[in-house]
Amino acid sequence: MFDENKVETRIPIESSEDIYQHADHLRTTVRRYLGRPVAVVEPGAGASPVPLQA
Repeated sequence: MFDENKVETRIPIESSEDIYQHADHLRTTVRRYLGRPVAVVEPGAGASPVPLQA
């Protein structure tokens, strides 16, 4: 995972299903790379999935 300063944090996963636990952070990173506005979501705040648009 990378934050807004491109500082890497490694998060071990045991199975491919574990990636869903980090979906919000992955979406935020992708939006940042695409130059789209990024909404701040607190971890564990019960954020609902937001589909990425092309």
